[in-house]
Amino acid sequence: MPSSIVPSLDNPNASFPEKLKGKWTLVLLEEGTCCYRAGESFAKDAFEDYPDILEVPSFNEAANLAQTSNHILLIPHIHRIIGEIEADVRWESMGNFIFRLNNPPLHLASNPTSNSDTTDSCACIEPLKSLIKMEKDGIKNWITTETTQQAARVCASGEAEYCVTNEYGLKKYGLKSVRELKKMEICWHPYQAIKYN
Repeated sequence: MPSSIVPSLDNPNASFPEKLKGKWTLVLLEEGTCCYRAGESFAKDAFEDYPDILEVPSFNEAANLAQTSNHILLIPHIHRIIGEIEADVRWESMGNFIFRLNNPPLHLASNPTSNSDTTDSCACIEPLKSLIKMEKDGIKNWITTETTQQAARVCASGEAEYCVTNEYGLKKYGLKSVRELKKMEICWHPYQAIKYN
């Protein structure tokens, strides 16, 4: 789909062809994640009345909980689950409400106070592993997490020396940025469960 058709919610003049009416619930990953940030932008621009927000720890749990009437699952185009959801007959894409949003800066981060023995491990969500150059960054092992905030918690606890997180994770968990990573624009796809009679 051409980017001129998919609105960028970074643009204050962007809009959807219509507003969603009635009572809705957005099922999002926890506060601090890019999913939560995208959900807040979507909630402000796509609904007549601000929807309820239900925070969950993973997209798999979000998909389970969003199979209720008037619940919306918001998935980024870079996550593996989007193919599963798109092909699943229980879900329908809300194509008129797909949007783009610049991702907050991501960082390779470390815990400056850690005395961890895990000097070669990095906590990271699967789609972001390609942002890291393992040999250059001295990383030999991955600890796969569900969110950037979970990755930050793993690093802060000393289970990994490094993580990939955003500025929210740096501040909340007292981590130090080793370097800023590639900037990305994410395309967000809302889905709702199909209602069978």
